[in-house]
Amino acid sequence: MKKFSFNVIAFVALVTLFAACNSGKNEDLLFKGEGENWESEVYTGKVIEPEVKENEPYLYVKFKGEDPGSVKITEYKLESSEGSWGGGGKILDKQGQFIPKFEEEHALVTSETDEMTLSIKWLEEEEQNKEVMIIEKK
Repeated sequence: MKKFSFNVIAFVALVTLFAACNSGKNEDLLFKGEGENWESEVYTGKVIEPEVKENEPYLYVKFKGEDPGSVKITEYKLESSEGSWGGGGKILDKQGQFIPKFEEEHALVTSETDEMTLSIKWLEEEEQNKEVMIIEKK
């Protein structure tokens, strides 16, 4: 009987320990947003098709205009209630997109996060532009 009680207590302790360890981890979350000039996606989990999105997790940004070769992103900033992250000096690929390394996503996104804001400043034919998008949880 003592062995059975010990096994039950050990099992309950292990389950509690695993639950506590996983409670701080974020689930796989997908956020999408679209503005007049840009569309964006943020994913915080494992990418199933890495040839499509090269980073896991990722921030994906695509220019919707006609000539992506004339665009240079001077600054981008992703913000949530948990903080912000960004960069700049990006040139778009031939498809008009860029996928920066997104290694700090878990500092910005929790399971409680419903939306984020992405601000993009860019030069297009030497003209400075800015767009702010709301990226919502899907």
